[in-house]
Amino acid sequence: MFFLMKKAWHHEFLLRLQDGKAAPLADSSPRNTLLPFLLGGLLVVAAIWPRSAPEPLTGIALTGRILEIIDAKYVEEVDQDELLTNGMNRMLSELDRNSVYYPPRRAEEFQNEMNGTLFGIGVILQVSDEAPRITHVLAGGPADQSGIPADARLISIDGEPCEDWDLSEISSSIKGERGTSVTLVVEAAGTTSSHTPIRDEVSIPSLTLLEQIESSNPSSWGLVRLQQFQPGTTEELRTALKAEGQPPLAGLVIDLRNNPGGVLEEAVSFCSLFLEEGQEIVSTRNLRAENDDSFTQVAEETGDWLDLPLVILIDGNSASASETVSAALRDHGRAVLVGEPSFGKWTVQGVYHLDNSETPALLKLTTDFFFPPTGERLSYDDRGLPNGLVPDVEVSTGDDKKRALYDFWSERFYSELSKPERGWTRSTRAEAIMLPGEETDEALETALELLEDQDRYQQLLEVPTLNPRSPR
Repeated sequence: MFFLMKKAWHHEFLLRLQDGKAAPLADSSPRNTLLPFLLGGLLVVAAIWPRSAPEPLTGIALTGRILEIIDAKYVEEVDQDELLTNGMNRMLSELDRNSVYYPPRRAEEFQNEMNGTLFGIGVILQVSDEAPRITHVLAGGPADQSGIPADARLISIDGEPCEDWDLSEISSSIKGERGTSVTLVVEAAGTTSSHTPIRDEVSIPSLTLLEQIESSNPSSWGLVRLQQFQPGTTEELRTALKAEGQPPLAGLVIDLRNNPGGVLEEAVSFCSLFLEEGQEIVSTRNLRAENDDSFTQVAEETGDWLDLPLVILIDGNSASASETVSAALRDHGRAVLVGEPSFGKWTVQGVYHLDNSETPALLKLTTDFFFPPTGERLSYDDRGLPNGLVPDVEVSTGDDKKRALYDFWSERFYSELSKPERGWTRSTRAEAIMLPGEETDEALETALELLEDQDRYQQLLEVPTLNPRSPR
């Protein structure tokens, strides 16, 4: 049957034009006869041959397709950049709370914050129910140079009334590129005035308080308060301790309450002021199979204050680099911890530029856990990973009092920034611990008592380790 069909097909369709007329093909060799059937067979085989199903979209291709459909079909206009930013941060939040994506503008702000710098005019703002106010003007900053007074009501920014704006709107309008100007109309002491400062770099010091407190010894005690560990923190303290005319201290209280951390390398340098060269400060490692990025950081040099008694104040807002410093100095018997258990952030974040543009977006990603030398006062979570530090002497502070403390510290700091020159202030012990409303700073009072009672101080340093070191 197959042969008959083939012959009929051959005579009916294989024709050619000859002298303008259709004629049978002259060459009827087996090769020419078989060729069309081979081609037809191949087409049939191709049509019925099993084909693999299309692969589903994944990863970047899937994300791109979803964004394409959203852009074309969503019920209203969508800001794709904002959508991407929010989406990436929700994705990163599934990893941990410290991994963050920063779009270009926010990335620049983040880096400035970490460095303790910003481009603005050097004012401290406060927004209340009445109106926004400039409460303090940083000495020598652009606002100071343009004559903006402190304790002034802010009326407008670049001609726009701002009395109904929130703090974020006001701050973003005042900050801007270096060398650009902003015009502020303010009212102080019944007088309205206009000022046009030129935006410039404004540096915020890490040390928010330097105080000498009278002691029962001929020498005084020192109190230093740090807002974060940023580039230059160590040098700030070194300079303060070696300031001309500064007498030797009988002891030093380092206040790291409400200090969220900062730059790990700066924390290592800070510890080196009080340790011997080569003493371990922190080690980092990860849970990846290869674990090839682990390393240990040690004191870079022998510090000038090896024998200076130290007390470190911590609370639930002391985190990261603050915990690194507290744990390392405690583990080497250089400091006693007073206050409340620390936050428990023992992870390191790497910062990655996502492109080569002038203002690249950034990815802050958790890359490692870090561990103190021995963890004398360290607690561990259920996974065997570091948790908060437990103070040697626990002094609890209620939430209301804690907020009052933070407000009081901020006001003192801002007032100091308004002075042309900053240095050590002097106070009596009673003055140092006194807070508004006849309250006292009980944690600081306990720290000063320990510096005075060196026997108890040494006994606390010899207490056995709180928990065996985790195998992790």
